[in-house]
Amino acid sequence: MPGTEVREKADEYGIRILSHDWAKYDANRPVSEPTGFCADRMRLILADYERSISAAWEEIQSEASRGDPLCRQRVATTITQDFVWKLLKSNAIERLGRSNHSPSEMAKRISRMVDMPLDATEREMAKLLADGNIVPAETARGAGATWRWA
Repeated sequence: MPGTEVREKADEYGIRILSHDWAKYDANRPVSEPTGFCADRMRLILADYERSISAAWEEIQSEASRGDPLCRQRVATTITQDFVWKLLKSNAIERLGRSNHSPSEMAKRISRMVDMPLDATEREMAKLLADGNIVPAETARGAGATWRWA
């Protein structure tokens, strides 16, 4: 990171900086290379790790489809987490604006915003509303409500 001792003394420490593009500093790719350990090796390790995670996830989904209750819960939790992440990244809740619409109408609008099937969006929105994670915030009298995160 800029301004850190490691960054300023990279040459002295034997670290080669691979990118100065801060958009790439996301923990998804190597951005530096220490002496004796090349970025290509790191990419191979990362690819192997991702394959292992993918295989484990496929096994969890398979067990869930066979009825394993713990795996079913894990899949449901992951679906909810992915949905919430899409909502947050797109600012979908904040973009709804004022509304007198029902939760079902809200789900239709959000489904289009986050490019998810309507049935999945309705199911996930129902959970978020029931748990009080998304709530109406009243606006001026008669102007409808805006939805917000609790």
